[in-house]
Amino acid sequence: MTLGAGRNPSPFFVPQREERKIILLYYKNIKKKGEYIMHDFLSQLKPIREITCLIFGAIGSAITFIFGEWTEGMATLVILMVIDYITGCLVAAVFKNSLKTEGGGLKSSVGYQGLVKKFVELLIVACMYRVDLLLGLDYLRNLCILGFVLNEIISITENAGLMGIPLPAAVTKAIELLNSKSKDEGE
Repeated sequence: MTLGAGRNPSPFFVPQREERKIILLYYKNIKKKGEYIMHDFLSQLKPIREITCLIFGAIGSAITFIFGEWTEGMATLVILMVIDYITGCLVAAVFKNSLKTEGGGLKSSVGYQGLVKKFVELLIVACMYRVDLLLGLDYLRNLCILGFVLNEIISITENAGLMGIPLPAAVTKAIELLNSKSKDEGE
């Protein structure tokens, strides 16, 4: 018996009772095969998932061991580092107004130096955490983080000024004062 045999085929074909059973069995078999295929696929991914969890767990444990607990200060510092790097790249790439290159444009070695500086800042935070542990204190790392956070805020503000974003006079005077003091101490 074929489906719809002896009838006028139409787009509104409604199968009869026997034909419905055949169609339901067909779709149940397809569904079962699809479930088996998905189950086999997911069972093959299980070792990959376990290895990935192991790797990320080890990285997280190492970061916690090196930097201590993940505080709001650390999160703020990392977020501001990313924002500073992005705004610095935008100043050089889009506005061609970077103070660190001759033409003001983007230069990979300058970007690499920026990343290295940020990495060293994080190493200093790690050192302060270890000194805190050694001396039984709980504030050297936080003071270090606070200093770097302020430095990042100043750098982001400078980048905004280089983009042509109008800054309040008090902010520009404060940045000029801090830059002149740092140049005086460097000489």
